[in-house]
Amino acid sequence: MVFFESISLQLPDSFQVSDSIIYQLLVIVGMIVGILVGIKKFSSMDAKREQRKSSPIQILKERYAKGEISDDEFDRMKKKLSES
Repeated sequence: MVFFESISLQLPDSFQVSDSIIYQLLVIVGMIVGILVGIKKFSSMDAKREQRKSSPIQILKERYAKGEISDDEFDRMKKKLSES
């Protein structure tokens, strides 16, 4: 055990890093991560918003698939929409 106590690693002054530089690097990395997360969040919100904007034909098809309207109603409404 005496052997390990006598060994100490001495780095030259050029390799010494102060605590303030480490904190600055952590802040910069944190800011970059925050910006990237924000960009990803807002871009996914735009994609969801675009998905919600369904065309009238798409809404009509969804209602037909759910059984909310009959075959005749679907055909009549589809014809009306295609005329517009």
